[in-house]
Amino acid sequence: MAGIEDRLESDKSIRNVNYPADDLSHQSGDGLEVHGCRFEGVRLPTAISRTTIEGSHLVSCDLANAQVDESSLLDSVVTSSRLTGISWSHGILRGSVIEARADLSSYRNTKIRNVIFRDCDLRQSDWQRAEFRNVLFQGCNLTGAQFSNAQMQHNVQFSDCTLIDISGVRGMAGATVNGGDLLGLAGSLAREVGIGVEW
Repeated sequence: MAGIEDRLESDKSIRNVNYPADDLSHQSGDGLEVHGCRFEGVRLPTAISRTTIEGSHLVSCDLANAQVDESSLLDSVVTSSRLTGISWSHGILRGSVIEARADLSSYRNTKIRNVIFRDCDLRQSDWQRAEFRNVLFQGCNLTGAQFSNAQMQHNVQFSDCTLIDISGVRGMAGATVNGGDLLGLAGSLAREVGIGVEW
């Protein structure tokens, strides 16, 4: 269990610690390295930069409106957590599974590799200039998402997702979309290429 010596502090390395429900939002995440830890019901710091979270599990955690810059989430699992409004920019998401409420979140200029987004609320999320490789969106609500200048580099799939009112549809070029999801995407595709639709 976490003790006073396991406080989240800048430029600190923490390994194999269990953090029970607590409010850690006042602690620092700058230059932090977290390996093999479990956070359950924790309110994490609201400003994190140059931080690495690896081989860890975040359960029912709160990262709403956090500013996460130039940070990495590696080989980790995020479940039943709140990421509403999080800004994860210029970072790396790799080898992870994310199941969370993450509406209004932003991943601009982030490299996303070998990641599964499952049953996520991603309404109005921002993926501008993000790079995707081996990524699966499964059962996600992406209504109003922004994909301008995104790069679907290899094996990006959308399965059983809501794809209504997508902006920057050209940024999804190269992705595979489940046939049942295509109807929701049709209006965005038509708008992108300048086709008027009358009902």
